[in-house]
Amino acid sequence: MRTPIILIGPICAGKTTVGEKVAKKLKIPQCSMDEVRFPYYHEIGFSKKTQQHIREKQGFQGMYAY
Repeated sequence: MRTPIILIGPICAGKTTVGEKVAKKLKIPQCSMDEVRFPYYHEIGFSKKTQQHIREKQGFQGMYAY
């Protein structure tokens, strides 16, 4: 049995990118938190479309605050 590899870091740090590369190299499955978190965010009214609109108008700080 393999020990899970967990990547921790701030938003937009490259965790998903690194995780994909590691998973491919080691031939193991990969699950990004992006795949897991959005259903929970949707429950509290989060919208990717709104997030993108805020990022375009207010930049990263506005998007992060959203």
